[in-house]
Amino acid sequence: MFKIHEVVMHNTLGICEIQGIERRSIVGRPASEYYILHSLYDEDNTACVPVEGCERLMRFPMTKNEIVSLIKEMPNLCCDWIEETRARKDSHTQTIREGDPYKLVAMIRSLYLKDEERKKVGKRINDADARQQAQAVKILHQEFAYGLGIKPSEVNTVVHDYLDGRKR
Repeated sequence: MFKIHEVVMHNTLGICEIQGIERRSIVGRPASEYYILHSLYDEDNTACVPVEGCERLMRFPMTKNEIVSLIKEMPNLCCDWIEETRARKDSHTQTIREGDPYKLVAMIRSLYLKDEERKKVGKRINDADARQQAQAVKILHQEFAYGLGIKPSEVNTVVHDYLDGRKR
């Protein structure tokens, strides 16, 4: 069980602080306990997460060492391109909901590579793919920023520094 004031990684909200645990009644459900989460990077974003089953939605953020390991693994991570638009969207939605950072990187990289391929013929990935890529990048950048002690806007530079061998 998580405690008040602990920082957690929520699968879709990103890095959040647990501000409380409250018993609430939600329409159609019996009263139960909920974590009250507040986003550290989007001040207007607050959410309630059921205590029961919370491990599907949130976890502790990666450590610096875990992040550096993931960054070094990035060139090897990619997922197969799904040609059918609806199936691809569903797969990406599931990846974001699961919140596995390795799967998020694979998804982001797959979309990036497809976008680069399409740019060569004057096209881009579709809007739904671009939105899901942006959502996954935002979530991952928050976790990297928190774990590395930097701003989300600095994440791309730091990732490139590691990948180019300028950081160890």
